[in-house]
Amino acid sequence: MISILDQDNLGAFCRHTHVAAKGRGVGPLANLTFGVKDIYDIAGHQTGFGSPDWLATHGPATRTAPSMQILLDAGADLVGKTHTDELTYSLMGENAHYGTPINVNPDAFPAALPAVRPLPSPAGWSISR
Repeated sequence: MISILDQDNLGAFCRHTHVAAKGRGVGPLANLTFGVKDIYDIAGHQTGFGSPDWLATHGPATRTAPSMQILLDAGADLVGKTHTDELTYSLMGENAHYGTPINVNPDAFPAALPAVRPLPSPAGWSISR
């Protein structure tokens, strides 16, 4: 299976906390994929909250966030975690540590955001669709 990181030309997905997880394969979301903001825990993997300091001081999750488990149990496959503002603190969609995803659809909010800025947090998710 090709990793979403190999296809990510916009910088939407995290390399520092990458995780992919197969869903059950059956259910109402079978054959669908999703990316999740890097604030949700996946068992056995670190969650970075857009902060290298947070990442360095917190170990892998011991359980998967219930909302993520529901999606996986319904058959959807997690393809990766997407960038967020540091500690989800801002509404600008920018991260000084990991970069800012490129917005290729500035027409969505032309008056509010310049062409190079993603939609507000979650920045990575908003352009990964």
